Amino acid sequence: MRRIFHRNDWQEEFDKNGFIKQKIFDQDQLSELIEISKNLGYGINDNEGNKKFIKTIFESPKTRLKIFTAICKFMNKYIENIFIDYEFVLTVLFQKHPGSGQTRLHQHPTIVDEEKFRSVTIWIPLSETPTYASSLNVIPGSHRVDYGIRPTGSATKKWTKG
Repeated sequence: MRRIFHRNDWQEEFDKNGFIKQKIFDQDQLSELIEISKNLGYGINDNEGNKKFIKTIFESPKTRLKIFTAICKFMNKYIENIFIDYEFVLTVLFQKHPGSGQTRLHQHPTIVDEEKFRSVTIWIPLSETPTYASSLNVIPGSHRVDYGIRPTGSATKKWTKG
């Protein structure tokens, strides 16, 4: 697999497990990202009636482009020293209100030609996500399982019985 991290220890951990957990932003940088999110209309902890989930992938193309541009402008300032030869292809703001249920086991859809490129998801919680809340779980080694092209929502039965 193609190398993606500048740091050898991060690359080794990623190659082994398929993920790494690292703090890449300090509190001021995280506050800046939260402010960008709010300016885009996605406030943190601002219960919006009965909406349980807010995903920007359901927005209009014009709104998605505005979000993509703002998030990429922010991210590019900080992660060029982390990744080798990267390009953003998709950005999503995902807001999940307390008590709105769980996100089911899934594998992200194919968004690049994985014979030539590696796609990486960068998950950045914009609010406290205590471990007991099962904030994010990854199956170690699942990055080595190749099921070919993955359409949206296709992976659940590959990892569970049924």
